[in-house]
Amino acid sequence: MLIVFACLVFVFPARDNASIDDKALVSVMALDAKGEELIMTIELIVATQKKEGGAELLTINSTGADCPEALANLAKMSGTEMELSHCGVMIIGEQLSKKGFSEHLDYLLSAGYISPQITLLTCDGEATEFMEKLNEFSMVNGSGLNDVINFSDKSAFVKVTSALNFLSETNLPSSSCTVPIVAFDGKAFGGISGNGDGGGNSKAPMLAPIERAALFKNGVRVGKLSEEATKGITVFDKKSDSGFFEISDIVLDEEKIDSVPTEIRNKSFSLKADLGDAPTVTIEVGFVLETQTRAAVARADKDINDAKIKKAMQKRAEEMVKERIERALTECRSFDCDALGLQNAFYKQSGKQYKFYGNKEDLLHNVQIKYKINTKIV
Repeated sequence: MLIVFACLVFVFPARDNASIDDKALVSVMALDAKGEELIMTIELIVATQKKEGGAELLTINSTGADCPEALANLAKMSGTEMELSHCGVMIIGEQLSKKGFSEHLDYLLSAGYISPQITLLTCDGEATEFMEKLNEFSMVNGSGLNDVINFSDKSAFVKVTSALNFLSETNLPSSSCTVPIVAFDGKAFGGISGNGDGGGNSKAPMLAPIERAALFKNGVRVGKLSEEATKGITVFDKKSDSGFFEISDIVLDEEKIDSVPTEIRNKSFSLKADLGDAPTVTIEVGFVLETQTRAAVARADKDINDAKIKKAMQKRAEEMVKERIERALTECRSFDCDALGLQNAFYKQSGKQYKFYGNKEDLLHNVQIKYKINTKIV
């Protein structure tokens, strides 16, 4: 089975009388830097009569001084007309992400080659090498990158970043944002890690759920968040209002419950910024968590509907949310990167005071954080 990414974008280069069967569909694009050259890699779904199912997956790459030259060279190499209307994912290699890729993104968007809603990912190392593994994984496992993105998004591991999000957040006062880091689990084999699919007999490496994010400032990658800090950043994303939340280390009198899995049924989030006597941000978060009864009972071996246990779970869940946010704040400060958007909040909510504030980038380090966290266990 081949995965086709659904994303409506412009056609490159189009022929009015060309049938879709005569074209190679571009599903994933990757960009790398090698010195002053740009390396562009694409995953093509090519119609063929030689294979059952009528299609095969190919990965080709080419270089160029810029995007137009790299695209032109790819068109020559493909030997067929390329259709970018199904390209839903762009992966940025580590070296290019640290150099900056906004000019390439601007060109591809302004020329109509990609959609503003295309999902952006980055990786450690070369995106080209990652694409080669992805090709092998997709062919052997019958699943692809889109599955991992959807699974990770629904599990609330990390917020999804589109090209539009990236450019918009880069142009806000904080000039900072995050991009998910995609990776293979080098030790495991089979389907997507953690979702119960795929066995252990595959020769392709396991494509792990997305659990970490890279920090970007002024369009350049400046660091990488831990898993806990990434979850803290996700709390700030209003769109991430569902997924899984595992409450761990629950203290009940002198007993301790290792963990209870729950599912987020609702989430509210707001920031209130005040530049009065001292820069202060009040973070208000609300969660409605539903216990997954069978899993919870099996894991905890206790009646998770007991009022006393629910109260202990609620208290611990609120502690965990605060811990994750504080971890995200600490790591963002260490990279001098306000991916939490605190500076943006001051700009929107304290306009006049913000205008006359001294070094605005100091707000990330000087701000006092207050918390109002409420959870409800159902």
